[in-house]
Amino acid sequence: MTPSLRIFTRKYLLLHLKLKTDAVKMLLKQNTLLVFCLFILTIAPTLVLSVGKDASPLYNYILGGIGRLEHERYKRDVVNISDKEVKNALVNAEESVERLAYYENVLHGRNLLTAQGSPSHTAILNSWAGDEALQIARQGYILSKASYYLSYQYCLRSGKTFGRCGNHLADLFKSPIVLNVCGTQLYRTYNGSCNNEGHFTWGSSLSPYSRLLPPIYKDGIWEPRGKDSRIVSSAAEVSSAVLQHSDNSLKQVTLAVVSWAGLVTYDMAHTVSYRMIYTGDPVMCCEGTESKLAPRHRHPFCMPIVDQNETKCYNYVRSMIAPNDDYRFGPAQQMNAVSHLLDGSSLYGSTKEVAKSLRTGKGGQIKLVSTNGHDVLPSLFSSSTPLIFGEMRLNIDVMSAVLHFVLVREHNRIASELARINPNWNDEKLYHEARRIVIAEIQHITYNEWLPVVLGEKEISRRGLHLNKQGYSDVYDKNVRPSVSNSFANAAMRFTVSMVDEKLSLHDEERKPSSNMTLRFSLIKPSMLNDANVTDSLVRMLSTQNCQANDLSLPHAVTEFLYSSGNETGLDVLSLDIQRGRDHGLPPYVAFRKLFGLKYESFDDLNSSIPQEILQDLRKVYQKVNNIDLIVGGLAEIPNKGSLLGPVFSSIIAQQMATTRIGDRYFYDNKDQPYPFTLSQLNEIRKVTLARLFCDNTSVKKMQSSVFNKPNSGNQLVMCDDEIVIRRLNLKYWKQESV
Repeated sequence: MTPSLRIFTRKYLLLHLKLKTDAVKMLLKQNTLLVFCLFILTIAPTLVLSVGKDASPLYNYILGGIGRLEHERYKRDVVNISDKEVKNALVNAEESVERLAYYENVLHGRNLLTAQGSPSHTAILNSWAGDEALQIARQGYILSKASYYLSYQYCLRSGKTFGRCGNHLADLFKSPIVLNVCGTQLYRTYNGSCNNEGHFTWGSSLSPYSRLLPPIYKDGIWEPRGKDSRIVSSAAEVSSAVLQHSDNSLKQVTLAVVSWAGLVTYDMAHTVSYRMIYTGDPVMCCEGTESKLAPRHRHPFCMPIVDQNETKCYNYVRSMIAPNDDYRFGPAQQMNAVSHLLDGSSLYGSTKEVAKSLRTGKGGQIKLVSTNGHDVLPSLFSSSTPLIFGEMRLNIDVMSAVLHFVLVREHNRIASELARINPNWNDEKLYHEARRIVIAEIQHITYNEWLPVVLGEKEISRRGLHLNKQGYSDVYDKNVRPSVSNSFANAAMRFTVSMVDEKLSLHDEERKPSSNMTLRFSLIKPSMLNDANVTDSLVRMLSTQNCQANDLSLPHAVTEFLYSSGNETGLDVLSLDIQRGRDHGLPPYVAFRKLFGLKYESFDDLNSSIPQEILQDLRKVYQKVNNIDLIVGGLAEIPNKGSLLGPVFSSIIAQQMATTRIGDRYFYDNKDQPYPFTLSQLNEIRKVTLARLFCDNTSVKKMQSSVFNKPNSGNQLVMCDDEIVIRRLNLKYWKQESV
């Protein structure tokens, strides 16, 4: 096989092994070289895999093309790794993974499964991924095992420490894949593929998170720092030492900030846990909530959280890892199961199959059912089971679920109006036009209303996050990969866990508390939205009740009763978040301080950023400043002036939101997308506010113009039909002129 054919084959083998995307399907339907593409996608991979009787498929894949050529480039800088060593590493890795089949069958036979309805079972559902994700994660696991074997040999020869070895190893096989197989896509794909014309997988679902800093693993590949070690306190010990339960409510900011943050997070990121690779069963690490399973019953993906006295055990299963586009060796990179873009995926789904299941097939509508004259999202089986969303995690978080309910109604309202003014449009046209408008509304509200409250105007200006007031923007950069960073998804955006009160107050039309409910008993209760009065009361609550400050004071509902649907003890969200950060190799808090130009070398350097009483707790439990977990340091920070967050979390979120906008070809005001809005349509989208969404899609009669801030003299309650204060998008500019 010639080098050029091997390179070309290697590129397309990625499609064959990893992606079943809309882009590939479109390629097969529309590409004029259909016969050649079919050859590349079906016959050519078989030829590559058949090279060498005992060769590993991934061995042939990696050494069959660019990886090997790039390898030659690095010979002068690093110790050489031979083809034979790569082959042996991959073969050994695949054999190691195949041995899991016997072990998993033994575990399956012992029926070591979590009890249905238990907190651990609910946690598993919250991080569940489908079979396609599992197959991709299997490849990621094989590569991590092979990377470990190679790094062990390479580090011994080169004299490098294991902690640094993985990042050097990644440089050996870099090979950016540049393809354009998408053609012209007027509308976004569901999984985020084909957003970038030159790199069709950029931003797509089931691909790795990006990194602001290289990961820190004990072995440089995937072994978490502090695992089974007394050098670093366990996640449970840290949580117990730093947690507080005090009332630090903010005077002017409403709970809508928290619920919209949830919407943004669910839209852009979903970290999923491993299942058993061969049986597909969920992994169980604890016996109930009391103790770890015996080592012989503990799956390699187990990383249970145990307190100091080993009287509690939280079931934590390691997150799925995904290969990079070029299947390079090196440190493990965790998988994002949804598209990385702010594209409404939590509302519409991240696959065609999910999107289709949510549609009625008529008039561009999303499914709703009528209950007592009130349109609600349909339940899967009965009124007590989870509701159908494009994102199942919403069934646990009622405050974000109500926002998604409002957005479903908004989609249907827009589709109905478009059908009225364009009677010749069919279901497909109406659906995609309404979807495009709703995504634009989500993007506009996020950048125009939500981010300024969270980050403050100073950070917004510093990062260039202001939206244009008129005309198109020209900030899109095809060289910017719009991937979500691991630190954004799994640390910085977790600030919301501290900003909810133990008690939620439902409000009447005059914004007076009408009844109360505890946060604990509002979780995992999506059926609450079946009651029209409750839905409207929740909307008024989000726009009226104060949120808590970002700090280490978390409600009992999420530190003792998380995922608990009854009176049983639940999980601890802070322990889980700390453990997840270590699982993902997130560098410590001070590494990010260094990245953003802040003092970082000692606990004394944190005096201006963290309150003294908190700093004392951190000294005791961490002992060394380099041990502070990112999630803990970020929550402990004193907020910047005019912001809800401290300097590190603010910087991580600001950098991500800038990347998300600049790297999104379909961002609503980008003039260079295949099917841009007209200038008149853009002017209408810029009128949209969360206040208008609430007014148009619920029965509330009054709303303040800025929902993220409490009603006051400068943000007064007005009637919803006041279109001067709460402006309304006019869809007349979407009327298609008859030909």
